[in-house]
Amino acid sequence: QNKFARLVENRKQANNTSIAAECMRKCVKNCSDRILRDPELAVLAKGLNYATSEPDLPVVDIICQTESACRKLPEREANTLRSKGNHVLCSHRKTEPNLSREENAALKSLQRDKNIVILPADKGRCVVLLNKEDYDLKCQALLSDEKTYCKLGKKDPTSKYKKQLVNVLQQIEKEKGINRVEYRQLYPTTEVPPKFYGLPKIHKNGTPLRPIVSSVNSITYRSSRFVADILSPLVGQSPHHVKNSQHFAETVKQLRVEPDEVLRSYDVTALFTSVPIDKALDIILQRLESDTTLGQRTTLTPTHVVNLLNVCLNCTYFLYNGEFYRQIHGAAMGSP
Repeated sequence: QNKFARLVENRKQANNTSIAAECMRKCVKNCSDRILRDPELAVLAKGLNYATSEPDLPVVDIICQTESACRKLPEREANTLRSKGNHVLCSHRKTEPNLSREENAALKSLQRDKNIVILPADKGRCVVLLNKEDYDLKCQALLSDEKTYCKLGKKDPTSKYKKQLVNVLQQIEKEKGINRVEYRQLYPTTEVPPKFYGLPKIHKNGTPLRPIVSSVNSITYRSSRFVADILSPLVGQSPHHVKNSQHFAETVKQLRVEPDEVLRSYDVTALFTSVPIDKALDIILQRLESDTTLGQRTTLTPTHVVNLLNVCLNCTYFLYNGEFYRQIHGAAMGSP
């Protein structure tokens, strides 16, 4: 009886192992030439947002970031933030490692490999590995579209766009749209250019890339987030708005297709780059002017919001492989 029980238990463990291995394969799509070992597969399957525990707390970095934030706050709020930061540092306890020794070695090995790139899939939570050479060729193929992108060369145009943004912010402050504290919060203190990259579409043949421009820490990032918060309550106020697939299914569930009718769907390609900025700004201005709750969210007038939004949407330059490019028309995917 004991022998039979052990056989059953061994079979369960084997089944669990095979299920776990299958789950890992679904979480990781290897399109590169690198052969992944089990520890590498395991650490990649945890996802790109998995936070590894650090043996030592980065005290200096925490203090520097806290002081950087405090310089932009009123004295009372700054002292409160310093007090909370001090409490975090004093109450910190050393954490246990959340990766095995083999997984740690696998992570370092993947980081050292300059022949691959590791990216999240365009849809879902899958982690994708591509050959660096293949990835660069696909990115260059996207950027070679002269109808969408224009190559600027190696000269950084950040200072030109920064001047345009500062002029708009100064005008808004002069007209009492924002106060001095808000002006300092929106003022671009860094000149990091937006970065171009691609997300692999593993659900399509050939694994094409979706172009993304990351504006994190760029000159318009804070202003973009500021404007996005003002505009967000207007989203979904149209009778043609569809929240998600479930909402669409519930909407069409009651519809009946007659014998002489055909139900047809369309796939929109290059949606963001096809948006006419001028027309979009006109529509947004009309919506803001008719929005009776705008004054509850901001002291900006509809014209102020549109002027600031205009600068953010037309700041379409970015950096890839040491070269600067500009998107000729439409909006870039990646801005707040």
